[in-house]
Amino acid sequence: MKITISFATRGRASELIFCLSSYIINAADNSNVEYICMVDYDDTETIQAIEKVRPIAHVYGAEIKYYVSDTVHEYKELERYHNKAGEHFTGDCIFLPGDDTFPITKGWDTDIRIALTPYLSEPVWIGIISLNEYWKGYATMAGINRKWYEITNVVTGTRDTDGFLPRVAQLSGAKHIQLSVDFIHLQRGKKEMNYTKDGKLYTIYGLPNDGKSRMPATYNSAEGEGLQRVQKAANKIKEWMVENEK
Repeated sequence: MKITISFATRGRASELIFCLSSYIINAADNSNVEYICMVDYDDTETIQAIEKVRPIAHVYGAEIKYYVSDTVHEYKELERYHNKAGEHFTGDCIFLPGDDTFPITKGWDTDIRIALTPYLSEPVWIGIISLNEYWKGYATMAGINRKWYEITNVVTGTRDTDGFLPRVAQLSGAKHIQLSVDFIHLQRGKKEMNYTKDGKLYTIYGLPNDGKSRMPATYNSAEGEGLQRVQKAANKIKEWMVENEK
């Protein structure tokens, strides 16, 4: 089973490279992980950084791909980058963490394969709650399997993928796979955060606020055009489930 990890990034070359490194070094089988970066055409610093580390990643058997957007959509239209990645990904699933997320679990990819392999023939969405975000009560890192994408033809309809996917599943009856893999999300603008692992309390520090994370979304999955996109995707999945007696 092949896993696609897609990062939509802009102006965060250092964070992206460290993030990529944490995934690559902690993966059990990089030959079956596809790393994709979605980059804007004017973000030359990030493009150059990726090109420099691509040959180095081969030390761990990893291949990094990147695709350059001809239009700058920024954070408010993040879904455009995710859906462009959907046009390119070759994995059995596509997972959409931010460039400020870091896996702690060694062999995180093995855990994902074990959890998803029984569900490759039906649409499911994938959720992970970061260790330092359990207080939110919902998965903030999300993805879908290929069957979901084949049916809906979209990775997400709104910027808030962690809101869009569960709403589609709720309306359609599609399954949610909650993964027990340890990740940390170093949120922008947060000075410090605590989390517990193996009975120990840890403190981590967030990243500086770059002013982008608070840009208003063009579409929100709870209202207006965003909600219509939710309903459209849900209807496609419901139709598939009826046809396939799920």
